[in-house]
Amino acid sequence: DSIDEAVRRVLKIKFRLGLLDNPYFDEGDASKELMSDMFLEKAKEVSAHSMVLLKNNGILPLKKGETVCIKGPMADNKADLLGSWHAGGRAEDVVSLAEGVKRVNGEKYTYINQCAADEMHKGLTVSDTYIVALGESGSVTGEGMTVPNIEISRSQLECVKAAKAIGKKVVAVIFAGRPLAITELLSYCDAVLWAWHGGTMCGLAVAEIIYGDFNPCGKLPVTLPRTTGQIPISYNQQRNELGKDWYYSPTYYAAINEDCTPAFVFGYGLSYTDFEYGNFEYSFSSERQLTEITFDITNTGEYDGWEIAQCYVTDVVASASRPIKELKAFEKVFLKKGETKKIKLKLTMEDLSFYDLRGNWVFENGDFVIQVGKSCSDICFETVQNIAFE
Repeated sequence: DSIDEAVRRVLKIKFRLGLLDNPYFDEGDASKELMSDMFLEKAKEVSAHSMVLLKNNGILPLKKGETVCIKGPMADNKADLLGSWHAGGRAEDVVSLAEGVKRVNGEKYTYINQCAADEMHKGLTVSDTYIVALGESGSVTGEGMTVPNIEISRSQLECVKAAKAIGKKVVAVIFAGRPLAITELLSYCDAVLWAWHGGTMCGLAVAEIIYGDFNPCGKLPVTLPRTTGQIPISYNQQRNELGKDWYYSPTYYAAINEDCTPAFVFGYGLSYTDFEYGNFEYSFSSERQLTEITFDITNTGEYDGWEIAQCYVTDVVASASRPIKELKAFEKVFLKKGETKKIKLKLTMEDLSFYDLRGNWVFENGDFVIQVGKSCSDICFETVQNIAFE
């Protein structure tokens, strides 16, 4: 009876939504609709917003009209850009990186399918910028696909090193569905864009970022470690028995390791423009069970762009061990060049609660560290407040 009742409720909702009005559909018509200009534009937008610019020494955005050399195992790859969790996506519908660059920059590119030095020298004769497409196959990043080593493969690293040795500028684009260790790779790249497995319009989204048609705004939802041995690694790790903080402190464990901090922290991501935070105000209402932080963000750079302001909270003393800090609120805002907007982040009693040692969801009055910044380590404002809700 319980199972029948559960199924009955699901079916009722489906009937109300009209999901069973037309149970049969023409697959060809559905495919045409999904691949319409409207949906493809939305797919490109979502993909572009998710990408994270990790490094840029000023090389990006590239100027249109200049010839570039595209190389690497993911350069003309289509199927792997769909990733592991796509539902019926077709490789023939995917825009590869090489195709994306062609659409944005015209015919001003050379595609090299080999990493051999003589092939790269050919590319160098017509261009002084390499776009190197690296990463992992979508088939090896799904469920049950654990690997013992998350370093960029030696063959891909050698490909980048060879390009840097004979070229002038190197832009690395990494397509991957999980964190990879890219520390050694960084020193050979002028710019690094993390593109994930971005789906059907991934290649075009990458090209528009590289050439400045879209200002990158993604922030890392994970931590990128320096080496495989650092995992598992998380920004919201529990405080240890000594109260030490190796995630944020490069000196911790210095006696046994050079640096235990991440390569790139949670919430990190660069832009082509700059953002300045200021005029912070803090307010608290015990009756409304609400804490608010109000502040201004100003676009001080030369490009319009998006910024994601992040609010982190630390419960200083609690009946159970609490994380070093936790992301509790964020706001994504678009700012034109020179524009200033006022942002308000809110924290409720629920945001400051946790499960105690008996498994109960509780709030405990006490001191809380509240931080606002551009990432979990790039903090622009910090206050310590004693919060007691009625």
